[in-house]
Amino acid sequence: MDQDVINNQSTKKCPFCAEEILADAVKCKHCSSSLITNVSESGKIKTLSCDKCGGEMARRRVATNTTPACISLVLGFLVLFWFWPLGLVFIFVGIIMGVTSKRYWICRKCSYKIEKL
Repeated sequence: MDQDVINNQSTKKCPFCAEEILADAVKCKHCSSSLITNVSESGKIKTLSCDKCGGEMARRRVATNTTPACISLVLGFLVLFWFWPLGLVFIFVGIIMGVTSKRYWICRKCSYKIEKL
């Protein structure tokens, strides 16, 4: 069945293993090599260009939930003296919220930020 699908669509040869693959393929199904120039062998994107200014974008980890984490920690320490189990819960939640972060692509020129891949 795979051969019928390949026959109906345009194909090309993989530059790494020389097997026949679909022309739209971004990764070879035979040798798992990446066929896109801005993707490394491990499958991770190396560079990305900005949609707004065309500059180079870099992958950065940005902390999220910093304000709620601080509030939770302060409340945790205040409540700790009156009702310690609830205080410990607030402190635990504050720590968990403080260490979470998201990965963004940030433009080096205009600081445009996108959450992608």
